Amino acid sequence: MVFVKLLVSPMPNAIVRNVDASEALKMEGVIDILTAEEVPAMPSTSDADLAASLTALLHRLHPVNG
Repeated sequence: MVFVKLLVSPMPNAIVRNVDASEALKMEGVIDILTAEEVPAMPSTSDADLAASLTALLHRLHPVNG
């Protein structure tokens, strides 16, 4: 089973210039880190809808056999 953690900026008008995911990717159980570059533009939706869309994208990027 794969779970998705959605992390958004606590500063709504901030511009995120860089995301260093190297430490997170070293953690046991972390499959991937998705940033705005990997996620297609989506209209504003609820957090639950966004999490479901990200989960579907993650499964397309990393298919689970069985």
